[in-house]
Amino acid sequence: MKTAIVKHYQPKSLDEMKEAIQQGWDDIPVDHLKSLVKSMPNQMRLVVEASATLPT
Repeated sequence: MKTAIVKHYQPKSLDEMKEAIQQGWDDIPVDHLKSLVKSMPNQMRLVVEASATLPT
């Protein structure tokens, strides 16, 4: 998100920064967000499996 804002916007005030952040979120396709949500159970499983092999 930060990279996209810096690349496409040069906000000069807090209000412009808020607007740029909102626009950045609005530009993310809904299908991409759904895909990320759908992948979370597998990502969490991988984290748990990896943490089981860490020394305590």
